[in-house]
Amino acid sequence: ADIAGGFAERWGDKLNVAVAGEMWLDFTLSDKGTGIEAIAKATGIEKSEIAAFGDNYNDVPMFREAGLSFAMSIAADEVKGHADRVCRSVPETCKELFLK
Repeated sequence: ADIAGGFAERWGDKLNVAVAGEMWLDFTLSDKGTGIEAIAKATGIEKSEIAAFGDNYNDVPMFREAGLSFAMSIAADEVKGHADRVCRSVPETCKELFLK
């Protein structure tokens, strides 16, 4: 995450910079939050009805836009801090949420 700050400082006014893995940085003109907005608009689904799962810094914008967000238990504490909840397994969490 530390190296991302240097890139963001240099290029952040032109593009999004986010840690996407142990040895990966994302450089994009949009982000996963923009993707949630586009999906909601294209499908007519309210953002409040969208659940998002992620494990890294590039997922934080998505967490902000989704109605319910989950950080994976392996995520950095800072990433977890942006999610509504923390989970270990996407399939198990979906079963708990939708098969009650």
